[in-house]
Amino acid sequence: MKAMRAVGWAALVAVGVAGACLLLLGLARLNEMLALGGPEARIARLIILLGSGGLLIAMLGAWLDDLGFLRR
Repeated sequence: MKAMRAVGWAALVAVGVAGACLLLLGLARLNEMLALGGPEARIARLIILLGSGGLLIAMLGAWLDDLGFLRR
């Protein structure tokens, strides 16, 4: 039971870290892409959206676990 809980937390941390990395990558590239214009700016915005979604999923999972909804 504790092993499954540890795996769940590891997955949440992995999603959160991946989301943060995508968010930072998208923010770093956004200034470049907006200066160039065109469809490249849409790609940077999509990367930011994916990163934000990953962070949101990780935070929501941690919050639900803290409230006890993910425990058996």
